[in-house]
Amino acid sequence: MSSTDANRLLVLEQTPIAFLKVIGRATARQAPEFAQAIEGMQSRGVRQFIIDLSECLTMDSTFSGKLVFSALADLPPHLSPEKGRRFVLVRPNAAVIDLLDTLYVIDFFTITHADVSAALPAGEAREQPATAVEQSAISECCLDAHRVLSHLHPKNAEKFKDVVRFLEEDLASKASSPI
Repeated sequence: MSSTDANRLLVLEQTPIAFLKVIGRATARQAPEFAQAIEGMQSRGVRQFIIDLSECLTMDSTFSGKLVFSALADLPPHLSPEKGRRFVLVRPNAAVIDLLDTLYVIDFFTITHADVSAALPAGEAREQPATAVEQSAISECCLDAHRVLSHLHPKNAEKFKDVVRFLEEDLASKASSPI
């Protein structure tokens, strides 16, 4: 997540656990970098994610879709999503909780309002380096996130059908047009 616009992601990785702090707005613009960071940590053996949202001002449906997708990725086959809650969301504000609830994905996470700073391992959190993300990558991320949300609950499928269709058509037209 880019630090130039006050949106930042801090990471303290202690395999098999990672501690992350989302600062600022968690939106479609930050979702690709967040998802890439999570995927990288999962490939290095991180299986539990504690995500501090105490300074996350707002979250949109794209970011929440990538968050739930990441929570379900690499879930061992013997665990159901309810038993495999590998993502702990720490101190999310009321708007974030409301979003996750109205998208029917809140049950994929453990929510706590406790101060977990004393439980953090020794070490310094590093800022996830900002990378330039092209608009096409953001659009693909939006499409993936909304497909996941649509798949998880029929009300989401109805709510996001036009978004999914628009993004599919937009990405297809850009892929077929000469540069």
